[in-house]
Amino acid sequence: MNCHKIRSLPEDVILQILVLLPVKSLIRAKAVCKMWHKFISEQYFVRFYNGLSVTNPTVLVKIEVSDWDSRWIYVDSLRQASQLSLDFLNEHVKIRASHNGFLCCSSELYKDKYYICNPMTREYTMLPREKNATWYFSHKEAILVGLDYDLSGSKFNVVVVASCGGIRRNRHDWVCSVFDSESGKWRQYFSKESVKFYRIVLINGTLYWPKNKSGILLLDLNNNLWRNISLPNEMDQGSEINIHCLECDGFLSVIQMSKKWMKIWLLKNYNREDGWDLVDEVNLTNIRCTVPELFPISQNSNCIFFAGRKEILVYEVKGRVWKQMYSTMDEPTTPLWCTAHPYVATISS
Repeated sequence: MNCHKIRSLPEDVILQILVLLPVKSLIRAKAVCKMWHKFISEQYFVRFYNGLSVTNPTVLVKIEVSDWDSRWIYVDSLRQASQLSLDFLNEHVKIRASHNGFLCCSSELYKDKYYICNPMTREYTMLPREKNATWYFSHKEAILVGLDYDLSGSKFNVVVVASCGGIRRNRHDWVCSVFDSESGKWRQYFSKESVKFYRIVLINGTLYWPKNKSGILLLDLNNNLWRNISLPNEMDQGSEINIHCLECDGFLSVIQMSKKWMKIWLLKNYNREDGWDLVDEVNLTNIRCTVPELFPISQNSNCIFFAGRKEILVYEVKGRVWKQMYSTMDEPTTPLWCTAHPYVATISS
């Protein structure tokens, strides 16, 4: 099709064609003609495309190709696995967090050196090194890293959690450092709260941690405010029950898992103790026979992605059906749940 025929198409038809393209194909489509380049670069198209992308989550996971080589792939709900390259960063990095198509990566050589990048567009920013980082990082490796990326304003927060050391060891158990892209500076919070160091959940500028089944610790980054949120009174307690926090369509989701069942709660009202809704209860007896160890990675109202030792699975909420999306050929040295991150492919104008 030549440029003359392309120009004759109505804009709404062009829009419906372009929004169906994967990001890599969309970037190539910019070179078709000036009109397509301008169309794809428009703010309203970027917002529309990204709005559709965030409703179709995938799982990003590290796969061992050999004893000395590995690669990153992302798996979608159609059982398609696509390779993702970070070679544009020009050094070996470790993916620490993901949000709205952007990744927070740390250098494998300098553990306190961080990049924010979009692997699809290959755009990246290196964060300034924190001046006071060396005295509290144990082996200069953060326990947890979280990313909250606002696509509408191209601004972000990076949260780094580490155990305390040096002169503050007797005063605080852990330190939370937050980088704000608007100010370009780091700030620190110290705490003795007992939290579960598994995964940070950042939703609209607010950070959440499970507190060992006793509740959820909340940090409002915009107002520098700490709060505790109680878990539902109806939630079962027990030594063999695990609690996981995820984002689900802009809300905080708590997934409670035992060996035999799973319950999914959504926090719809943050200001009320009874603001929790129980949205689903799932029998895990059959799936545990096949995949004994399961960890939830990403979620929306339609499905939940899980990582096992060597499998990526999806639970479809409406049909209450489990599907295997991906499996490694051999038993990996590192379980897939250790490297799995939620991921969506997005673009920028």
